[in-house]
Amino acid sequence: DHDDRPVAAFLTTLDLPANGEATVTVLLGQAGDRRRAEAAITRLLAPGAADAALAETRAWWTKTLDAVRVK
Repeated sequence: DHDDRPVAAFLTTLDLPANGEATVTVLLGQAGDRRRAEAAITRLLAPGAADAALAETRAWWTKTLDAVRVK
């Protein structure tokens, strides 16, 4: 059985000193064209922007999923 869905893989190496730390953010998304995709990437490069976008997305999903209650 052939699966023709696109697949992405990420590989990197981080060299950290003893007791060092690093934050790695992986951005997955889509845009209508390359210009919009590049604008989103540029916007999310600002310190804290990816965390804020994640919080906004989680809030949206919580609101969306809380819209219907079944008893």
